[in-house]
Amino acid sequence: MKAAWAKAESWMQLPAVFWGGLAVLGAAGAGLVLYATTWGPGIGGDATIYITSARNLLAGVGLGLVGPQGEFRLLPYFPPFFSLVLSFLGLFTANLEAAARWLNAVLMGGLVVLAGLMTARATRSTLYAWLAAGLTLASPVLMPAAVWAMSEPLALFLGFASLAVLLRRWAEGPRWKSLMIAGVLAGLAFLTRYNAVAFAAAGGLGLL
Repeated sequence: MKAAWAKAESWMQLPAVFWGGLAVLGAAGAGLVLYATTWGPGIGGDATIYITSARNLLAGVGLGLVGPQGEFRLLPYFPPFFSLVLSFLGLFTANLEAAARWLNAVLMGGLVVLAGLMTARATRSTLYAWLAAGLTLASPVLMPAAVWAMSEPLALFLGFASLAVLLRRWAEGPRWKSLMIAGVLAGLAFLTRYNAVAFAAAGGLGLL
């Protein structure tokens, strides 16, 4: 396996066993979320606001909430991107709760794979990549967040994808295209959850 890493000029040239392992771990992450949400994702509090705002946008009312007296308020206090993504998914299904469930399952699987890829890029080790992916899969923090119809999985995926783009080009030197993509992803992470500004700060500090 070390010889394969030495010869590989890109991730796509790595052995199928590397990708197979990551695919299995990513699928396991998505599967765990789907299993844990067999009766639907957690709905309540902030999740209700996200889904109701998305449903109101689809109905032509706007991205926000309708008060008890019929007054409309734009999405209060919350960044809008998660509700916008739910609204987009709502073009294909009327069940936004199910859309949030499947979205978070896919994002959880994506986070597991991203953890493996970023570790592989940093260590050039298949074993460490699988270990990082497995630890992400078993995280006692990520899984509870993924079973609620909340914005954390989307914000984390976008934020780590931003850092992955920077890491991917680190050895070759930063390019404007890579910086632009990373910046857009970090910006979308911030528009999904405000504390995800930490990803933009981390990327900026890394470049400095």
